[in-house]
Amino acid sequence: MGKLLPDFYDDWIEIERHRLSEKFEFAARLLVGLLERAGNLTQALSCARRALEAKPFSEVVCEQVIRLLLMLNQPEKALREFQSLSQHLKNRLG
Repeated sequence: MGKLLPDFYDDWIEIERHRLSEKFEFAARLLVGLLERAGNLTQALSCARRALEAKPFSEVVCEQVIRLLLMLNQPEKALREFQSLSQHLKNRLG
């Protein structure tokens, strides 16, 4: 997913980018939950990773990715994902 009007920087565009980003994250989280409940963990993980690419600071989506990795018996990848988020938050927030 690319940015809305990537080469433009008007105020209304930034507001719209943020609004659409929030809507995308919400929809992706719902879809991940539906796929998880349906037992399609691999596809749920794929959707969660896509959402995380679009919004890498989302703790909720990161939690979904970690949980799905654990459910798919991939604890090493889950730990790396957790460490990556922790480092990212530490860098961003001090």
